[in-house]
Amino acid sequence: MRACIVGLACLGVVFGAPTVQAEELPEIDEIVLQIALEDEPAPIDVPALIVDASRRLGVDEAVMLRIAWCESRYDPLARGAAGVAGVFQFAPITWNWVAQRVGFAGASPFDVRANVEAAVWLYKNEGPKHWGCK
Repeated sequence: MRACIVGLACLGVVFGAPTVQAEELPEIDEIVLQIALEDEPAPIDVPALIVDASRRLGVDEAVMLRIAWCESRYDPLARGAAGVAGVFQFAPITWNWVAQRVGFAGASPFDVRANVEAAVWLYKNEGPKHWGCK
């Protein structure tokens, strides 16, 4: 009896290749895990993003790194009091106008790239007044 596992052996039938016995296949869970690991994006290097944005906008990268570490420990998914969110802990009202101003209208404050770009732009234009951490 031949076994046809959707997505693996059944494709052989479509292209004329013979199907395989289920016993001939490696553990399906192992295959799925391997594929998932191969397709998983590399972790985002938050400090590198901060340094890059700071250099491009002419802002002291050490200051921006210090603020981000103090605010969120570089955690893009950080949440704080009063709804602040992301690496630089933007309040919703501030996030909305700054994100729009830097070209990320509609982006989430949890989008690390948008959050970093917005924070560096905001610091360059308004200084540290938006953060408790300096």
